[in-house]
Amino acid sequence: MSMIFSVVAFSAIIYCDAKYPEYIYSSSKSQIQINNFCTVVAKNQKGAKSVSSTDATTYQSVMKVLGIVPVKDMRVSVAPADSVVVCGTPFGVMLYSEGVMVVGSAPFKSAEGNINPALDAGIKVGDLIITIDGEKVSSIEDVTACVKRSEGRAMSFLCRRDEKEFTACVTAKKGTDDGAYHIGLWVRDSSAGIGTMTFYHPELSVGVGFGHPICDADTGKIIEISQGKAVNATIYSFRKGAAGNPGELLGALKIRSPLGEVITNTNNGVYFACNYQPTGEIMPLAYWNEAQTGAAKIYTTINGQTPCYYDVRIDKINPNSEVKNFEITVTDKTLLSETGGILQGMSGSPIIQNGKLVGAVTHVLVDDSCKGYGVFAENMLETAQSLSEQQLKEAS
Repeated sequence: MSMIFSVVAFSAIIYCDAKYPEYIYSSSKSQIQINNFCTVVAKNQKGAKSVSSTDATTYQSVMKVLGIVPVKDMRVSVAPADSVVVCGTPFGVMLYSEGVMVVGSAPFKSAEGNINPALDAGIKVGDLIITIDGEKVSSIEDVTACVKRSEGRAMSFLCRRDEKEFTACVTAKKGTDDGAYHIGLWVRDSSAGIGTMTFYHPELSVGVGFGHPICDADTGKIIEISQGKAVNATIYSFRKGAAGNPGELLGALKIRSPLGEVITNTNNGVYFACNYQPTGEIMPLAYWNEAQTGAAKIYTTINGQTPCYYDVRIDKINPNSEVKNFEITVTDKTLLSETGGILQGMSGSPIIQNGKLVGAVTHVLVDDSCKGYGVFAENMLETAQSLSEQQLKEAS
């Protein structure tokens, strides 16, 4: 029996050490229950020596299995949970990238045969062109003008690939079909999309939605924005999802109904400085350790601009994942009947549990549209706070 207990305890230690992060936030200083067999207690309890007092804002704790076996040290920060405006409403973004994104390449006919000068110079699909001969380029028209002015002279392209900059020497050539200078690239300078707004933070005046980054449709790379706008949107229809073919919300951007300027496009959502407080229910935000497997709801819009609550189940929680913190299943019969489950465009839909905002929908499973992933609201809040602090530093 003792050997079985030792094996179980050892397995639990290995599992919990890998699964849970080394920090935790709590709204109180009481013992924290992580799951059915794991708790976090202050180190100065039961005679253990504490690094700092439990009266402090941050104190050292230890995670224990069955209240007995120590697993790992954890840092606990005591702080009241922020309250946010939970939205669930559709919104859209129009993003303009820093530089222009290379989305394709194609050879063209010249006096030298079929050629592609940019490709030969080392530029690839997915690269970002920042300057040409020291001149910033931010649109397709900028690139076209630079190529035309070169009249066959070698140009210096400053590009970025995987966060590293490099220079390429590109010489445009005349095409025999039209007599114009070409370099053999297709580029894009902007992108737009519709998602769901997760929450608005009244104190920070920051809104966030999507739950994931907006990526270029052709390259799959995150769009590095130079400027962008968030606007209201209306859902007018949807395409029902099925196995192997996720559905999507169909809507229109309300260009004349702006929400604010986009600040950044990140792994856990699109953030924007909100011009006014959107409508929605004010609700406390849950810390990651408050999320539980079991019944929950998503707050989303499948028609017009009015969100509704639908039943879901949180099947699995992954605290150490960067973006896929939840695995969820839609259980609501109405939503399953109408949409088949989670649709593209529902990304950012708030996930509510026990009266708190625990996260946002991020992805739908391609092979099973009633299942998807979610990200912790706590992670989104940390990004919003970081952006607010950065803006204050820049202002000072």
